[in-house]
Amino acid sequence: MRIPIIILLLASLFAASCGDPPMPPSDEEMIRHFATHEAAFRKVYEIMSESSEGSYVTFIYIFEHFINE
Repeated sequence: MRIPIIILLLASLFAASCGDPPMPPSDEEMIRHFATHEAAFRKVYEIMSESSEGSYVTFIYIFEHFINE
C-alpha cells in the first residue's frame, strides 16, 4: 500500500516539474534593473575586486544584501 502512494507522489512531482523553464530577463529588463540598483552594483564590484576569492555566488549574496538594506 505504501509503495503505490510513493510512486504516485513521485510521478506527480515529475509531471509538475516538466513545465516550460522560466524565461531569462530581456536586455531591457537587465538594463532597467542595473539602472535601478547601480550604486549597489558598484559597491559589490568594489568588494569583489578586493577579494582574492571572488565568485559568482559571493557576488549574488553580497548584492542581495545591499538590495534588501
